[in-house]
Amino acid sequence: MYPVLIELGDFKIFSYGATLATTGLIIAIIAWRERPAGLFSFHQFLNICLLTAVGATFGARLGSFLVEDQLSLDSLLKVLVLWERTNLASIGVPVFVLPTFLLYISQARLPVAEVCDYFAPLVLLGAALHRAFGCFLAGCCLGRATELPWGVTFPGMEDAVHPTQLYLSLGFLMAFIGLNRWRPARSGCKSLATIGLYAIVNSLTNFYRVELGPLIFSGVTLLQLAYLLMVAASAVGLLVRLWPGSTERPPAPARA
Repeated sequence: MYPVLIELGDFKIFSYGATLATTGLIIAIIAWRERPAGLFSFHQFLNICLLTAVGATFGARLGSFLVEDQLSLDSLLKVLVLWERTNLASIGVPVFVLPTFLLYISQARLPVAEVCDYFAPLVLLGAALHRAFGCFLAGCCLGRATELPWGVTFPGMEDAVHPTQLYLSLGFLMAFIGLNRWRPARSGCKSLATIGLYAIVNSLTNFYRVELGPLIFSGVTLLQLAYLLMVAASAVGLLVRLWPGSTERPPAPARA
């Protein structure tokens, strides 16, 4: 497809990184425009965006080493060397973004469950946009060979493959629409459901993708195990939150 959007001599703008940045900007605009009144201030919102951008940068670099089965102490150190170009993979983004996001909103004394419930579906929308444009244009996240009429032949390939980037995009978009319409009785449920749906969409799509990451036992990859644990954690969390008799804990007063 078009892995390089702009090339001027040695200067290149890659479609994957450009789409990742553009998607982040679009989601940030939507998040601020559609925010519930009083949920967070503009200053707090900027802090959330900055931490997310930094975490996504480090996480995408880490994810590339994981997918390419090159995870080692040396590669972990290379994650921090921002001036050295590496590949990017979105699978590592939650590893950095989620802890920093939760730590910040906790320190800011924002209502953790409510803030997470607001942002969580937008993560799925961002993933849908990025998979449809960034991954598809870059020709990464390739599927297995197929003879189906919607198979795509990428440059440099002889056989058509499953357009798994578009499968992922469609799955994330459907999950976003469903979560956006859902009005759970308790806070935190949307966040937990987002974790499970994200893992389910990836797991189902992986049946049509080439092998990802290192094998750990009996043909199971590290990523497949991670998705299984995410689904289990989501299911247990939802069960606890929706169990009759569970109570809401009032949030602490927010800091300015």
